[in-house]
Amino acid sequence: MRTDDYIILMPAVEVNKSNITVNYTSNAPEHNISAEIKSGNGRTVKVFQHIKNTMRGQLIIPTEGLMPGTYTCNIYLHTRLIQSKIFSVF
Repeated sequence: MRTDDYIILMPAVEVNKSNITVNYTSNAPEHNISAEIKSGNGRTVKVFQHIKNTMRGQLIIPTEGLMPGTYTCNIYLHTRLIQSKIFSVF
């Protein structure tokens, strides 16, 4: 997604037995980008502040303790939601 002068992409959310991996690309300054994982009932599971500016970044969240169901990964520029992906944990 092109936002002002920045390009932020979240091309994939991968889930396996032990981790959720969010793959992303960003050329925005670290202090501008954050990510949040939420459960289907809206509970925040994990927040990543100051996401690194990189061509091939990964955010990793252990699945241990997560209930099976639908989750959402939201990417924010400042406080504005710019991209969202829905995924399932089994």
